[in-house]
Amino acid sequence: MDNEQYRQYFKGKNFITQNIIEYGKISEDKFYELSYGESLFPLSSQYIYGVSIADTNGFIHDLSNSFESKKDAEDYINQLRREA
Repeated sequence: MDNEQYRQYFKGKNFITQNIIEYGKISEDKFYELSYGESLFPLSSQYIYGVSIADTNGFIHDLSNSFESKKDAEDYINQLRREA
């Protein structure tokens, strides 16, 4: 699946994490968007990373999360893949 196909599941821009890093699959019917933006609390981290999760029905708020590091965000994506 290319980025255009993933974008159909993620409508609009996230106010905090506006810069898209990548889209990908969690499972056959769940997808993620990894993004970042400037942290509102720069003393803890320069950037904040967001992981948005959607399925074919739309955005899944309960599985989406934010992190202070890209590694933590990627670890979360990998955890969701293992649990799928």
